[in-house]
Amino acid sequence: MVITEFDAGDPDATMQAMAAEILRYRLCVRQFADAIELTRAGAEFGLIRPGPSWRPKRTPEVPELSDAPPPAA
Repeated sequence: MVITEFDAGDPDATMQAMAAEILRYRLCVRQFADAIELTRAGAEFGLIRPGPSWRPKRTPEVPELSDAPPPAA
């Protein structure tokens, strides 16, 4: 079921999408661990949530996700 969320029709593109999500997950876990260490040390930190006009970043490497129009045939 999880693989179908990333299915791009092409096995290589599917694996690239899954790898990108795994790296993003690892970054989030690392940032969470850093926040825990800051609280243990007594340091102050803040969390800033996205504003109302925030959108996820687009990856230009994947043509289906880029903002550029498709090339003319």
